[in-house]
Amino acid sequence: MAQAQPGSRDNRQTDQRNIGQNDQRDFNGGFENGKVFIEANISFGKDDRYNDRVSMERKRDKEIARINQEYDYRIQRVKRNFFMNWNEKQRQVRFLEQQRQQEIKMVYLKFNSMKRPDYGHSNRPKGRY
Repeated sequence: MAQAQPGSRDNRQTDQRNIGQNDQRDFNGGFENGKVFIEANISFGKDDRYNDRVSMERKRDKEIARINQEYDYRIQRVKRNFFMNWNEKQRQVRFLEQQRQQEIKMVYLKFNSMKRPDYGHSNRPKGRY
């Protein structure tokens, strides 16, 4: 029978007490004082694949944010360049925006290929994706 206890959700103290009690079995295979402690790993339908996917999405988003920050800086440097005329600045900004989009596209391709179930297996045909 499970009982709810008010207070902190920090169960480290009770877990340490229960560990010692788990090893004190009597000759019938039960536990002292008639108490049985059961450890359960309940994930509520979430498995490691969910955690891996979220982790990969975070890495992808972090890499894209780094790319955006880098290109924002480069574009601002071009716009503030006193020695460049307006047409040259516009051309450079367009070029940098195209480069940014290309790098972001490559990040998406990299992370989408990592999501494939056969990623990393040696039986995959070489050169085909």
